[in-house]
Amino acid sequence: MVISVLELIGVPFTGSGSWTTALTLRKNLVNSVLDRAGLPVPRWSHVRRGDEITSVGFPAICKPVAEDASVGIEQRSVVRSMRALTARVEAMFEGWDEVLVQRFIPGREVNVGILGDEVLPIAEIDFGQMPRGMWHIVSYRSKWETGSDEDLGAKPNCPADLSEDLANELAAIARTAWSVVGGEGFGRCDFRIDQSGRPWLLEVNANPDISPTAGLARMAGVATLGYSDLIRRICDHALAKRGDNYTERWVKTLRLSGLG
Repeated sequence: MVISVLELIGVPFTGSGSWTTALTLRKNLVNSVLDRAGLPVPRWSHVRRGDEITSVGFPAICKPVAEDASVGIEQRSVVRSMRALTARVEAMFEGWDEVLVQRFIPGREVNVGILGDEVLPIAEIDFGQMPRGMWHIVSYRSKWETGSDEDLGAKPNCPADLSEDLANELAAIARTAWSVVGGEGFGRCDFRIDQSGRPWLLEVNANPDISPTAGLARMAGVATLGYSDLIRRICDHALAKRGDNYTERWVKTLRLSGLG
């Protein structure tokens, strides 16, 4: 991948390294790493073509193992029975070779942004306007079909209305998870909070959307950090890793690209 090439020739880049990025893109692998670190990950199973499909409890949610940005996530992804689970996994094999089946946690959904060593104000997805009968999830349609019923039914709010203790617990889990995966620069951890108030870690995103209207920029804004300042902070962190031989390696990069 591009990140590996930049690491090889020593060119600074924003965000996490190739190992972290690759790890967090494989949901089964990162779940194993986080689980072994003692973090609260909902029970899951990893299913390949030809594997026996086992229950993790219901309701459950089915996701492609190696996708992000809610690709492959839709209302039908959440199932209530073994029959529905089997049917959903088999349908997903038409587009993907591997599926993650994970226990679905009903409750609140929150996002914890990370910038350098700082935890940004926590955001929450408000599902209050989600049409009746629909699962409260951030689906592909929620993210990418502007104006759709699922988009209008999953609105981000920042800061989230959380007790100080719960906010501190979420921040602590996010910091630990980010450290465990070797995250750098900027990232986001996604959680569900169950009806008893217990947080469950769903995702560690090493490459979240940093466009002006996306969640990380929204969190930074609540922390009184404008968008240009956010990007500057991200770039400054990358440049701080450049090393003493940066100039020499930059010349090498230009030569390899045919521009030098």
